[in-house]
Parts: sequence; C-alpha cells; structure tokens
Amino acid sequence: MIQLADVKLVSAVRPTFQDPVALKRSKFISRVSGQLEIANHLMNGEQIPFTSFHDSVSLRRPRKVSPWWWTDKDGKYLMTIKYGSKVIELAKGKPAVQAETLDQIIEVLKSLKLATSNGELDLHLLQASELIRKKFKVKKVN
Repeated sequence: MIQLADVKLVSAVRPTFQDPVALKRSKFISRVSGQLEIANHLMNGEQIPFTSFHDSVSLRRPRKVSPWWWTDKDGKYLMTIKYGSKVIELAKGKPAVQAETLDQIIEVLKSLKLATSNGELDLHLLQASELIRKKFKVKKVN
C-alpha cells in the first residue's frame, strides 16, 4: 500500500482552455477506434454489440453504432469517412474508399487514425465541423 509520504506532490493548475483542433482530432480518433472494433468483431465472426464505443453517452443509454462501410454488387467494400453526420471527401468528388477485403478496411482505418494524430486531416475535420455547426445556428425571430 502506498503511503502519503511516498507520493510525489507538485503544484499544478488544470488548464481551462483546450485546443479545438485537438478536441476534433480526439473525437475523430475515438470514432475511428469504434469502427476498428466493429471490423474486428466481424473478422472474428462475432455480432456487432449494440452500444457505442469510447463514448460516455453509452453509460447512460446504449445506441447502435453502424459501420461506415458496405459491400457493392461486385462484393467489394466501399467506405465513407464521417465526422459526425458529415461525410469527409479526402479527394474532390470522391467520398468513398474502395477495398477488396475487410482486412483492407481495417488497414485504411488504422492509417486514418495515424493520419489524424499527425494532423493531416485537420482541414477536413474543421470543414466538416463548420458544416455541422451551421445546422445549429439560431434564427432570429422578429
């Protein structure tokens, strides 16, 4: 058992300002991690759990998290990348990623996670965030 005398005490103040870009990165990485968990469940032949991953809301009430991918008529996987309800286009006019197998989808999700933590998707996340924010603007009533 740890004694209070053994604990290192320091002076620290919790910061009140959080970088909005870092918050968006964190939220997106959390959502990509949830998609990775869904893909891993499917790879292991398990059903997708009816709950949200890495979300404090799931403690209050479970909600379904849907995969971002689907299969087309040729059996290839197509995946859209989402921030909130908005689809992120990584290239102009190309909102989907095509993959042959679920393993490739997992690799794409891992590379998205890495690219986001490196700041490569900051512009896309900010644009999607602005589009979402526009929906919530209050209209002035005279």
